[in-house]
Amino acid sequence: MSKKVLEIKYLNKSYVKRKIINNLNMNVFRVNVYSFFEKKRGKTTANRMIT
Repeated sequence: MSKKVLEIKYLNKSYVKRKIINNLNMNVFRVNVYSFFEKKRGKTTANRMIT
């Protein structure tokens, strides 16, 4: 079993009444590589909030 390195529960982000991220839940394990958004779908915002 891989070691869990990050757990995110119910992450939300809004800009002036516009929801950017709504209830993001995810677990990241040491061996996994994730790309969970398409182009221009909040990758930078999510990464800044997580780090």
